[in-house]
Amino acid sequence: MTATRDQDQARALARAVELVSAAYVEAMREHGLLAGTALVIRTAAESKLAEVLDADDPPADAGP
Repeated sequence: MTATRDQDQARALARAVELVSAAYVEAMREHGLLAGTALVIRTAAESKLAEVLDADDPPADAGP
């Protein structure tokens, strides 16, 4: 894959995560969670996802 294609996919994935996160936060609030609690859960989930994605990325100096 080219760098541009990788960047496009990364942007699309980031947007999808943003949309799903917003939907989950709204659902949590509708079921009675306080806004602050929903935000803490969202932040923790984003952190865990970032860890997983970073673990999947090859080091910058790795070859193709």
